[in-house]
Amino acid sequence: MGVSFHQSQALNELARLLYDYLPDRPHPYAAQAISFAGVARDLDLMQFYSAGSKLPAITTLLLHTLERRSDRFCALVLEIVRRGMIYLQNKGQPIRREDIVNLNELVRRVGFKIPELWDPTFLESLPRRTPEPKEQSITASPEVLARLKQELVCFGSLLPQARGIAFERLLKDLFGAFALNPKGSIRLVGEQIDGSFELDGETYLMEAKFHSEQIGPGPLREFRDKVDGKASWSEGFSSPGQALHRRR
Repeated sequence: MGVSFHQSQALNELARLLYDYLPDRPHPYAAQAISFAGVARDLDLMQFYSAGSKLPAITTLLLHTLERRSDRFCALVLEIVRRGMIYLQNKGQPIRREDIVNLNELVRRVGFKIPELWDPTFLESLPRRTPEPKEQSITASPEVLARLKQELVCFGSLLPQARGIAFERLLKDLFGAFALNPKGSIRLVGEQIDGSFELDGETYLMEAKFHSEQIGPGPLREFRDKVDGKASWSEGFSSPGQALHRRR
């Protein structure tokens, strides 16, 4: 039978899925049947199993069996799984339910169905993959957020300089409430850093400003230039800048 492009693609994926189920050829002192070569020999398909790299050999075995002995295709896959369960169990890496479900879908795409591998009792007997632990998000308590919100509301009664300092302090408390390891403002030669916090292993510098009116394009362009300056280290330094760099 001819093999369509769709079937060929499914066979390639199936070969990759089955790759770890068995060794290429048996160890001299191991069970000779527990290998891809052993399966091919026992099913009289050895003429389709070529020497060389393992993945191309598996792919060729599946492809030529489908082309020339399609009546043996399901038996071939089933026997690989059967012996693979023994091999992987002995290695402490049992075949998982998700693997067989994926395998069944690939075999279906080739145009077959293996009833033994669809059996609900068999599928339920297989261990499932343990889901990856999700990173636990850190959420500030409602009491802390309410307090910070009340502080922000009170900023309107403060003078500009006091308001700026209070805003820096509020941001530090806010980042601390979410375990971002914040640092307060520091003054260095040539500049002031309003603060910093850590996220995903990176440290971010913070620029804090409190304005009573909406910000126009001018200050935003000025801030953008300031940020761009932080990212560029190829233009040399002024004297204060050189002193700042040495201190870092």
